[in-house]
Amino acid sequence: MKRVLISALAMVMLVACGGSDYTTGYSSEASSEPVLNTTARSEIDGSWTDGPSVSGISWRLVDLLVDESLRISYNMIWTNNDPSRAVTVSYQLHFLDANGVELAKDYGDSVTIPAASSAQVGAIVKLYGVTEVSFANQISEMDVWADFTFN
Repeated sequence: MKRVLISALAMVMLVACGGSDYTTGYSSEASSEPVLNTTARSEIDGSWTDGPSVSGISWRLVDLLVDESLRISYNMIWTNNDPSRAVTVSYQLHFLDANGVELAKDYGDSVTIPAASSAQVGAIVKLYGVTEVSFANQISEMDVWADFTFN
């Protein structure tokens, strides 16, 4: 009788602990929560008539925090094309879905670049109000908007 009970218990444990052989785009945990897409992405270079240019634009989703914010990491290189004056660039980051609809934005920062020089900038920004991974994963593009003033 003991052998039958042990065999039956082993079969129950085997069935209960079994896994699947396919992926669904969801986490491997028991929940059905989607996984944040942390793939590194890049954008095309940009320039302003008689002004600076931006290149090497890259970004990625980092994580979704419990304070209902999404962290995004970005890097870019600003170049001052003027050979005689420094320029201060104030920039904003706009995050769009695949249809070009703005989902979130960060009010950015500013950088002063000496004449005929470049400056690499990067940071991790928080986008508040992003509470779900599925919403965050809709972000597919980062647009850089800028104003500049020559010093």
